[in-house]
Amino acid sequence: MPGSPSVVFQAALKAVTDQGLPLREAEPTTRVIQTDYVDMASFDPQGSAQYPTSERLVRFRVLVGPNPEAAGSVVAIFGIYAPFRTGFSTSERNERVVPRDHPAMKIVRAMRDAIAKSAGT
Repeated sequence: MPGSPSVVFQAALKAVTDQGLPLREAEPTTRVIQTDYVDMASFDPQGSAQYPTSERLVRFRVLVGPNPEAAGSVVAIFGIYAPFRTGFSTSERNERVVPRDHPAMKIVRAMRDAIAKSAGT
């Protein structure tokens, strides 16, 4: 992305909140944004119907950093779920990145497009 990491971080934060995702962390010094878990059924009821609850609960992580090869920034957006969740809590050890055909990828793509538009690409 052509903008500086601080500009792209602000665009990413706006993209996350515009999706209606609940923030867990938004740290400008490390440029890390994380959401709480959300049930994808509230975003895509039809697409999520085939998934068990443990696979429908997804959180998102956005990382922004300087581009090491040129001016501008790089952005990584992850949809994360815990398909092997046991009980009421989970640990990062049990988390996995959602597969490309998971309904959460629609949100990942929407955030990517919003960040790119806001950052001027």
